[in-house]
Amino acid sequence: MNARSPSVRIAVASAAAMWTLAGAAKEDEQEPDPLCTALEEFVDGTPHEGSQSVRVMTDWGERPTIACLRDDNQTAARRLCRLLPKRLSIEFMSANVLRAQRCLGMKVGEPSDFSMAGTDTIRREVSQQRSVTVRLTYDTERRGDTLPFLEVTSIAVR
Repeated sequence: MNARSPSVRIAVASAAAMWTLAGAAKEDEQEPDPLCTALEEFVDGTPHEGSQSVRVMTDWGERPTIACLRDDNQTAARRLCRLLPKRLSIEFMSANVLRAQRCLGMKVGEPSDFSMAGTDTIRREVSQQRSVTVRLTYDTERRGDTLPFLEVTSIAVR
């Protein structure tokens, strides 16, 4: 039996179809992005009359590094800083920004944009009595001594 015989082509086509169907089923069963869950918990944990902020910086240099800065007395910010380094890319800050935009329901940038800088803001209803303004500030390029960063700030508005 050679590669051009009808039975080999049918077997290959059948295997490809099964692989495609298995992949589609797997996508439907996919769990939510852990970054989305972590950001949702962060927003939900915004103090009732205050704000909180987390800033993640990465350095893809000789010694790849990721760091997270936050206020020590904010539980939701501490929790998010513990989770982010495990869930973000050190090499591609732009991928982190795109994921965060998607998770927060913001307009998502183009996947081909490796160099992005800006601020996006959205208002989220946390409950019937409470809403929060979420601000995403980012720069995916190293500029002088400033490392690429992604900052998430949540501010209670009512």
